[in-house]
Amino acid sequence: MFDFLNRNKTKTQIMELNYSRESDILQEINRIAFKTKDLTEANKIIADILSKYYNIEYCSLFLYSSGKMNISYTNIDKSCRNEIEKFVNEMYHERFFDEKEDIDAYIIKSENGLQYPTAEERRIVHMMFIPLILDQVLGGIMIENTSNDMDELEYEFFQVVIDNISIIIQNLLYFKQIIDNSNIDGLTNIYNRYYLNSHLSRQIEIFSEKTGIFSITMVDIDHFKIFNDNYGHLHGDKVLRAVAQYIKDNIREIDTVYRYGGEEFIIDMPNLQASDAFNKIESIREGISNMEVYTDDGHLTRVTASFGIAEFPTVSDSMNGLIECADKSLYVAKESGRNQTVIYKI
Repeated sequence: MFDFLNRNKTKTQIMELNYSRESDILQEINRIAFKTKDLTEANKIIADILSKYYNIEYCSLFLYSSGKMNISYTNIDKSCRNEIEKFVNEMYHERFFDEKEDIDAYIIKSENGLQYPTAEERRIVHMMFIPLILDQVLGGIMIENTSNDMDELEYEFFQVVIDNISIIIQNLLYFKQIIDNSNIDGLTNIYNRYYLNSHLSRQIEIFSEKTGIFSITMVDIDHFKIFNDNYGHLHGDKVLRAVAQYIKDNIREIDTVYRYGGEEFIIDMPNLQASDAFNKIESIREGISNMEVYTDDGHLTRVTASFGIAEFPTVSDSMNGLIECADKSLYVAKESGRNQTVIYKI
C-alpha cells in the first residue's frame, strides 16, 4: 500500500502528543549540536536516538548533494547499501521532486514483506522515508521495521523532532562549508597549505602506527615568472588553475593535491612506494607538457613542470623532513634541465 502524508494532516494531532517523552527526545537531539561538529557522527547519534525512542530496527540517514541522496549513516549491512541508495533516489525523484503537492513522507506497508531491493530478504514489512527540508532539501531519513506495529511512529514522527533534526543538520552543513572553505585555495580550488599541514601530520600518525608507506611529490611549474612577465598576472593565474585542475583530474581518488605556495604544489599519494609514484607522476608530467593554455588574445603558451618525490618513512618519518626531501629532489630535477621527475634517495 502506498500512502502520502502532508503537512495539514498533523496539525490537530500535535495536542495529543506525550510531551514528557517528546521533551526527552528533543533534549537528546539538541545535545548533538554540543557533542560533535562531524556530520557522520551526528547522523549516527540521531539514528540511535530515533531507534531508542521509536523502536526502529533499521535507520538510514541521507545527505542531499548535487541532485542525489547519499547515505551518511545506516545500520543496514554493507552488501545492501548500494541498492538502498539507488531505491531512495528513484523514490525521492518520483514521489517528492516530481509531485506537485507538498508531501512530508512516503510510507510503504505490507503484511507479507516489501518488494523493493533487499527488503524481502531482510523481511521488511514497513518502510518510511522522510525528507529533511528547511530552505532547501538537506537529506532524508529512511526507517524500516520487520513489524507493522508502528502506528505511534506515524503519528508523532513528523512533529518538532524532525524539524529539530533538520535544523541541526543544516547548521552542521554550514559549519562544514565554512571549514571546507578555510581549507581551500581561492585561486586554484584545491586544498591549501593549512590543510596540508593538518592532514599530512595526521596521516603520518596513522601510517606510523600501521607501519605503512606513502609518497609525496612536490611540483613546481617551470619558468613560471615568464607567464606573468610576458602575458600578465591574469594569464599566470590561468596557468596555475589549469595545472592544478589537470593534476586533480589525473590522480587517484585517494590521492590529494595541495597548493603549497606560489607555483608549487604537493601531491599526497597513500600506499604508494616512490617507484610506483614515479610511474604515475611521469604520466601527469607528460600530460601537463601537452596542455594548451591560451592567452585571452589567442596566443598558445606551453607549460611544463618539474617533480620531486619522497617516500615515507624511508627517507624521513616526519612531515617537515619528508617535505624537505621532496623539495631537494625537485631542486635536482630543475637543475638537471626541468620537465622531469626525480626520486629522493638516501
